[in-house]
Amino acid sequence: MRLSHAMVAASGAALLSAARAAAAARAAAPTFAGAGASALTAALAKRWRAERNAWIAFCAFSFWLILLRTHALVCKLAAGEGAGATARPTARPGGSGIATPPLDRSASAATAARAAAKEAALAGGAPTAPPLPRAVKKGQ
Repeated sequence: MRLSHAMVAASGAALLSAARAAAAARAAAPTFAGAGASALTAALAKRWRAERNAWIAFCAFSFWLILLRTHALVCKLAAGEGAGATARPTARPGGSGIATPPLDRSASAATAARAAAKEAALAGGAPTAPPLPRAVKKGQ
């Protein structure tokens, strides 16, 4: 059993305990007719603390569940990439809900063609196109 499973169990037990205490404090609230001001204030303060503790326990339990699920998804993704999975697609299908990174528009088509020709030459094959002439800067 992992630490995260133990923390989910511990926060779940705390949530159940806090929920029971909040329900008991809600049921034991005095009526306005028979109680003094200090007794009423003390009872309402006890009820407020019990409800606050229940909400804190609920948030802690929810966060541990989210963390556990996120960890499982990351491990699954890492196992898929590490096992020699197929190459990543360069473009994601439309409507996938995942934002694509912005395109790098700083490189021109000529630079891309030169890089492809250089890679082909290094790999031992002939370049597919002759190298393009260098761009002339303005004013030269």
